[in-house]
Amino acid sequence: MRNLVSDGKRINVTLAATIVSGGGLQIGDMLGVASVDGVNGDNIAFAIRQTYELPKATADVIAAGDVVNWDASGNGGLGEITSAATAAAGDVTACGVAMEAAAGGVLLIAVQLTPGTGTGS
Repeated sequence: MRNLVSDGKRINVTLAATIVSGGGLQIGDMLGVASVDGVNGDNIAFAIRQTYELPKATADVIAAGDVVNWDASGNGGLGEITSAATAAAGDVTACGVAMEAAAGGVLLIAVQLTPGTGTGS
């Protein structure tokens, strides 16, 4: 097809700060996961589909299948998955679905990113 632009799994973003490969970043109303390390000014690919293991808010209890949010200020400012009902400025709500259950105290959770459903605040 001549009109195919991309497979829809990645989006290129020019960084405003340093990020490490596998780190999450709010991209408008989406959550993306960095494909490589990058610094301010670099243009790198972020995955916006598929399932990734991401940091989770330690105290949250999340069931498999729960819709999750990205807390942009959590995890020391690096961001983390949360089940919080009230989002703060800069968070992305409904950015993915938990692919497994995670009890309080668990630090990582597998999340299926769901672009097009999130809402940045």
